[in-house]
Amino acid sequence: MVELMREICASGIIMQPSEKDLANPEIRQYLDRYVRGKDVDVEYKSRLFRLAHELAASSFGLRQEIYEYWHGGDPNRNRINLLRGFDQREMKSRIKELLQHPLPHGEVP
Repeated sequence: MVELMREICASGIIMQPSEKDLANPEIRQYLDRYVRGKDVDVEYKSRLFRLAHELAASSFGLRQEIYEYWHGGDPNRNRINLLRGFDQREMKSRIKELLQHPLPHGEVP
């Protein structure tokens, strides 16, 4: 989920005005014009993106991501155990059946 949030937010996860910027009358007019989102004002957008930053890019968010990644054990070992625990017989028989028949180029039965 964190990776998806980073992709959606792009550089906006880093480049957002602070509350002081929003309260500054000298630059607020530019923020209202150039930083707002589609059907969203600059305050809402910048607060939303700063929340995304806290979850996906701050030291807290990164620490949490690393914790969740390793908390369940070694990810590689977990993948191997999942593969070994999955009954692969049906999938293997489907593949063998599919390979018994010629497939015209570019066509899937």
